[in-house]
Amino acid sequence: MAEYDLTAKLGRYFDRHLVFPLLEFLTERNIFDEKEILQAKYDLLQHTTMVDFQLDIYKKLHADGEEPKELIEKREEIVSRFTELSQAVQPLLDAVVTEDAARHIEHQR
Repeated sequence: MAEYDLTAKLGRYFDRHLVFPLLEFLTERNIFDEKEILQAKYDLLQHTTMVDFQLDIYKKLHADGEEPKELIEKREEIVSRFTELSQAVQPLLDAVVTEDAARHIEHQR
């Protein structure tokens, strides 16, 4: 069945986030070795900010190994950047999101 699988050919044209459901499908079908699928997921996450997910997959791949320092550092950078951006937009959110606006939005649903 693996010889008919088009995931590798089509996946390179998809957004990274759209490839994950395909890899989950392949995992459920047991078409490929689970370690190969996990490695593909790990590689796919290299250029994203989904570091926690990447760490979870790393732990599954290397059950006895410790987390790579570069991933821990990358996570700290991402959290720092998120905090910085959150603080930067907070005045805008405070101005836009008032109780009246929240009620209006809730009423529109």
